[in-house]
Amino acid sequence: MIHALMLLAVQGAGDCPSIRIQNWGSEHLTGSFFVATIEPEPSAPLSYRWSATKGDVRPNAANPRQVVVEVDLGELMKGDVQFELALDVGGLPAGCPHRASLQMTIPWFEPLPDRPLPLSCPAMRLETQSDKIGMIQHRLVLDPMPKGTLTYDWRVSTGTILQGQGTPVIAHKIDPLEFSDQILTYNLNVIVGGLPEGCPPAMITALEIGAPHHPR
Repeated sequence: MIHALMLLAVQGAGDCPSIRIQNWGSEHLTGSFFVATIEPEPSAPLSYRWSATKGDVRPNAANPRQVVVEVDLGELMKGDVQFELALDVGGLPAGCPHRASLQMTIPWFEPLPDRPLPLSCPAMRLETQSDKIGMIQHRLVLDPMPKGTLTYDWRVSTGTILQGQGTPVIAHKIDPLEFSDQILTYNLNVIVGGLPEGCPPAMITALEIGAPHHPR
């Protein structure tokens, strides 16, 4: 299941920053992943409070600008699920807009009498390897592998994709300065194009990596 990437921006007046909420796609079958950005970035520390009219709101503890909204499986079996996601930002300059919201529709994924899902949808599995200096390799495995040409759109919430964008294997580098502790949690999203019609084309997962160790 995937939703079209959606973006909502609340533009502040004068020197006020704008608040943007972007939908990065789906996590598993019932969750949607969202990211907030503040531009320009205020110098004062900010706080983030997410809420949704439906579903379980799960902010990323390591990065509160990221959140997953998990909707009820029973509702999705009956049809599309609609909800409003809101973000209240604390710490902005006085008088500036501090709230943004986004209307979302999550489409059904269970077979309905007039729209059965194809039986040829592959399962997605992510294989990850990392070394001691912050280099990570991600490989997306599809089983069974569909026929035809596939495209791969990778996104990472932390670090830089060095090579492999558009292929099933990428090299990912995380700067040691990103580590505030010995363990860093980040989100990875890959959208696959060219799958059979009706197949869930996205995979989002939260990963953990230990702080890199540099040789002396």
